[in-house]
Amino acid sequence: LEHPTVLFFDDLHFADRESIDVIEAIITDDTSSHLMVVCSYRSEEFDPVGISSKLRGQTLTIDAFDDKAVGEILACLFPRSVSGESATMELGKLVKRKTNGNIFSVLQFVERLCEKKYINVTDENQLFWDL
Repeated sequence: LEHPTVLFFDDLHFADRESIDVIEAIITDDTSSHLMVVCSYRSEEFDPVGISSKLRGQTLTIDAFDDKAVGEILACLFPRSVSGESATMELGKLVKRKTNGNIFSVLQFVERLCEKKYINVTDENQLFWDL
């Protein structure tokens, strides 16, 4: 490669052994001096021992969100709600318990709950849920 290139491999925890072998070959190829490889995976579902031993860089761990962080996300998702912080924090605890604090799961779960009308904002801008 002559120009800087970034390869992003998402969800390595779903990858088969052959795909991991290809990624390891790319990482260890000394002729790829202009290449950055970024991989994401769920640490509880994937053991990166083979890949991480070949890395010439950094590992960034993103932990699950706690109850407060999920509540703050909900406050951002429902900014016009006048129900207040205690309502979004209470709902945040429920959502966190169901999603284990994974941000992508939080957003998908809340979207699904809204689609199914389990979470609503009333005409008076009150946040209401029935889980």
